[in-house]
Amino acid sequence: MKNKAVKETVKAAALRIAAKCPECSSTNLVHDYDSGETVCGGCGLVVERDQPSSEPEWRAYTLEEKLSRDRAGLPITFTVHDKGLSTEVGRKYEDRDSRNRKFPISTKEQVHRIRDAQNRFRVHSALERNITQALSELARLLDKLSIESEVVKEETARKYRKAVYDGFTRGRGIRGVIPAILYDTLRQYDIPRNLEEIAEVGNYNRKTIARNYRLWVRKYMDSARPPFDSELYLGKIFNKLMLNGVTQKYSLKILEAARKEMLTSGRSSEGVAAAVVYVASVLSGERKTQYELAEVMKVTEVTIRNRYKEIVENLLFTTEL
Repeated sequence: MKNKAVKETVKAAALRIAAKCPECSSTNLVHDYDSGETVCGGCGLVVERDQPSSEPEWRAYTLEEKLSRDRAGLPITFTVHDKGLSTEVGRKYEDRDSRNRKFPISTKEQVHRIRDAQNRFRVHSALERNITQALSELARLLDKLSIESEVVKEETARKYRKAVYDGFTRGRGIRGVIPAILYDTLRQYDIPRNLEEIAEVGNYNRKTIARNYRLWVRKYMDSARPPFDSELYLGKIFNKLMLNGVTQKYSLKILEAARKEMLTSGRSSEGVAAAVVYVASVLSGERKTQYELAEVMKVTEVTIRNRYKEIVENLLFTTEL
């Protein structure tokens, strides 16, 4: 009987891999998880039965209900030094047992000692300690920049972990490498933040970040990523200065015309975006000063004036705007 059961299991696995009906060779196999059967949609043959279901045996109608009933842990993540694989003594039920009865004082003190010991021994090596401190710095920097993207956080943590094990961080320090890698990730996902802004909110040295970014590109990439498009910065300026719809429409049309005339080639995206909005604000009557735009984009007023002169001299503004 055992040999027969093993043969049937092997046969069923082979059929599942082949994904064909043994009777009519149809690939239209329908899986009915309620009955645990796999049925051929062509001839109706029951190809496999008594399949174990991988779905939960309970139902949940809200996210809170689903999270409370889950018995599995979180997926592996690079945003934790141990990738989230270690256990953690939580604080939610620190003074009560599974039946919601209060612990005696001696038991409560013991739980506190266990938690403290567990927190001390979670980090086993100098590399893990370095990663732990770097991830804390990354979380602080993302909060300062108002970036809530988990993809950016995960990708930056993955890159930093690789840099640590490759020896790239040796002699450069966490505060010099984390902002450089984050800047590369932001350029990868087209989230417009320039080096000046990152250096200001994190109280970093801008030259150190730029140098480490160039070294990162040289070591891990074939070439530097393309600069941000000027259009990505327009939304930031609109939100910061609370510009009306007319100014926004003019800005988009002026930028499109500047691209056609090749006025954006070789120029910084931040300077072009600021100059375009300045011209649009003048045309719409909602005038903003060059100083205001320079503060938002972290560029100099001279840069805005130079880009502004190029736009005015080369573009003819008509009522079609």
